[in-house]
Amino acid sequence: LAWLEHKVDAFFIHVQGAARLVMPDGAVRRVTYAAKSGQRFTGAGRVLADLGEIVREEVTMQSIRAWLA
Repeated sequence: LAWLEHKVDAFFIHVQGAARLVMPDGAVRRVTYAAKSGQRFTGAGRVLADLGEIVREEVTMQSIRAWLA
């Protein structure tokens, strides 16, 4: 069981399907999702670009994080 500092981090772990968590004692733990939902995936960057929230050429993980924050 782990708590994340930001909800945006949880979002990206979910989308990417895996992450390395650095615990307070410095230990590193790997977390992964073991299953697929069977649903089509549409990336947040595409949706934000289609809505005009982020310029398509500027869609990056960092720009999506900034928008979500």
